[in-house]
Amino acid sequence: MILKYCKFIPLILLPIMSSSQKKDSAKLSYKKITITTYSEEPDPPFKQGQISNFVTIADWLKDLCNSQKPEKEIDTYEFYLFEEPNNYVLCVVGLNSYPWKDSNATKIDFRPTNMYLKLSPKEYSGLNQRDIREKIYLQLKEFTNTEEFKKSFLSKANLITAAFGEDIWSKSH
Repeated sequence: MILKYCKFIPLILLPIMSSSQKKDSAKLSYKKITITTYSEEPDPPFKQGQISNFVTIADWLKDLCNSQKPEKEIDTYEFYLFEEPNNYVLCVVGLNSYPWKDSNATKIDFRPTNMYLKLSPKEYSGLNQRDIREKIYLQLKEFTNTEEFKKSFLSKANLITAAFGEDIWSKSH
C-alpha cells in the first residue's frame, strides 16, 4: 500500500518544484535598453530640374565649391548614389548630429543648390554596382587633393564620406 502512494509523490512535488523555480526566476529583473537614432537622408531626385548636368564629377565639385556656402558649420558631408532607370545620380548633403532622446540624431543642415549630379551614361554604362561605386569613390578622393577643395567650405568639415562606401576624407588625417 505504501508503494501505491509513492507513485503519486512525484506528481505532487513536480508542481511545487516548478512553482518555486518560477518564483526564483521572477526575482531576476531585466532592464530593457532601447537605443533610438534618427537619421535624415536626402530624397531621390525625381524632378529633372533638380539634377545638374555637369560632364564630370570634378566639374560638379568645382562648381559646388564656388557657389552657395553653408550658413553654419557642417560636421560631415555625405555623398549618396541613386539609381534611376538607365542612369545614376550622385548627391551631396551637409550633416550635423544633435542630441536626441538617449542617442543622437543626424540632420541635413545643408542642401546645395546643385546637390544632384547625373553621371555620364557613357562613362558608367557596362559597369557593375561595385565598379561604379569604386570609380566614384576614387574620383571624390582625388578631388580632395586639389587646391579647389583645400580652399573650399568642404575642407572645413570633419569628415567627408560616401553612404555607399568608405570615408573619403577626414580632417584628422
